Amino acid sequence: MPFSNIRVEDLIKIYPPEDIIQLIDLTDHTLESVLVVPQKNKILAYTHIDNEKLFSNEPETALNVSSPKLFNNPFRKIFGYSGSIFSLVPEELFQEELVELMLSFGHKVPEKQKFFNNYLDLLHLYVIFSMSEKVYSFFTHSGAKDIFHISFSIIRQILINDQYPKNDDLYIGIDTNRITLTAFKEKKLLLQNTYPYQEDEDVLYTILNASHLLGFEPGKSNYTVYGKHSNDQALFTLLKKYIKYAFPVPMPYEIHPHPDEKEVRSYSFFRLLSLLSCA
Repeated sequence: MPFSNIRVEDLIKIYPPEDIIQLIDLTDHTLESVLVVPQKNKILAYTHIDNEKLFSNEPETALNVSSPKLFNNPFRKIFGYSGSIFSLVPEELFQEELVELMLSFGHKVPEKQKFFNNYLDLLHLYVIFSMSEKVYSFFTHSGAKDIFHISFSIIRQILINDQYPKNDDLYIGIDTNRITLTAFKEKKLLLQNTYPYQEDEDVLYTILNASHLLGFEPGKSNYTVYGKHSNDQALFTLLKKYIKYAFPVPMPYEIHPHPDEKEVRSYSFFRLLSLLSCA
């Protein structure tokens, strides 16, 4: 059920406000958000807003015009950012004053950026990232206290779910026009990166090419898929032709009431739900 169709006063008749968490993920193109009750494993509502609409005016005005119910509620909020400018830095090499320089090694960093870091204690490394001043202003006007890069929350959720992957494990996040690959081998993180795509065949090529470079075998290694797909869609069918062990990530959340997409499965919300590991 989209946010536009819910009434906060109706929800708090069923659940105490402190039991509901709002997870918000801002990507390069859209904002997505869900209301969840973690103790009940329930997704209550889902919405997405195109950034063109979200940033159509100054941040204060855009928030009020686009979706007044999105932030004016009593629920705890956890903010994620899925910007494409990010890197992973081992703890022993991290220096906060050098974050901008470190990002510039692998990215062309635009001007007027704000720089952040999240410490991943489970692997003793930092996720460093940047965002534009306009995006940062949006977060601050939305009441954000802590901002997590989505790669940070995804890695944390994988480690929590699988208790440190022990084999050759590749996690494939499928989003609109972009996939995220996260690879583990013998309990070590080998890769966390995003790749653009246009066709289903682009996704397959990227996965097979990364597998070759990492020394993974599509017939033996474990491939876990999450994101905007379902088992019966063409992309997943294509992957299964080449990858023997491809499974959707386990996310035991009941979608209730049902969002606006028919037969959507909870693993479609893995990126958003992984933010709960930051709570």
